[in-house]
Amino acid sequence: ARLAMTVLLVLAALGLDLVDQQGRGEYPSLVLLFAPVAPLLGVAAVWSRRLDPSYELAVASPRAGLYLVLQRATAALLVVIPALAAAGWAVGASPARWLLPCLAFTAGALALGEVVGLSRAAIGLAAGWVIGVVGPSLLTATSPVLLAPGALPAWAALTVVVAIVLALRRDAYTGLRSGR
Repeated sequence: ARLAMTVLLVLAALGLDLVDQQGRGEYPSLVLLFAPVAPLLGVAAVWSRRLDPSYELAVASPRAGLYLVLQRATAALLVVIPALAAAGWAVGASPARWLLPCLAFTAGALALGEVVGLSRAAIGLAAGWVIGVVGPSLLTATSPVLLAPGALPAWAALTVVVAIVLALRRDAYTGLRSGR
């Protein structure tokens, strides 16, 4: 259900972008603005006690832990990223501008999820992005500096740091307490 909502969000952003391009084209691409956090709804669902009927079986399995969470998060990304790429292609929002931020947010949600629960972490990061970046970008009708090509090295460094944190805390997703 959350993956379907994510794809619907991408389609809605695509539709609004196409309408804006038919008009004056004064606003930044919504596909570009939402792409970094779009996969977070699907990622939040991959380790949720309320959304996964087999959650307790998965957590109790010998493969439980970060490996299983990463496997499920990758499955969510494999659904969302092609939809984002197609929508981005249609409106000229290159994946080069949003893919690293997307991976950084996904890894960040997984790392924060070890502490506050994956759903809370994903929703918090997405809300922070919408309030701090999407809103101001739409109000000022400018593309955010965080998605400029010059920001990509910072996103890469952030992704590496968060990946290291995940690797160091790889046992945090074991046990039933991890599904907050």
